[in-house]
Amino acid sequence: MFENTWIETSSWGLGIALVYWLIFSQLRVPDISWQVIGIAVATAIVEELTFSGFISGYLERYAKGSWWNLILTGSMAGVMRLPIATFVYRLSPIATLGVFLLAFSITMIHSWIRQKTGNVAGGMIARIGLNLAILG
Repeated sequence: MFENTWIETSSWGLGIALVYWLIFSQLRVPDISWQVIGIAVATAIVEELTFSGFISGYLERYAKGSWWNLILTGSMAGVMRLPIATFVYRLSPIATLGVFLLAFSITMIHSWIRQKTGNVAGGMIARIGLNLAILG
């Protein structure tokens, strides 16, 4: 999960984080506290360890380098968010589909970084960049 590919995985993570920043930094959220930033960073680390690290790493044992690993991991991350989008935020079906597709694609990208480098840190860096970009 933490192979000796720090430069490669960090480069991928920073590159993807920059793309996220360019896309999502337009969403300005006012009055962000350090607690919210801490939650964004902690969430990124825990979710990347879970999906890109544990689940994707486990699937790699059975089909190393397979796109199916990425699709399954992305689907699991997307499905995990459906009850929250539907029952907590009461999003429309189209908005809920958007939440699923965003979580699916982001998890696939971060799992691909882990698959390519053998290190989950790149996905963590990219995810922290995404969360902070969304916060503004």
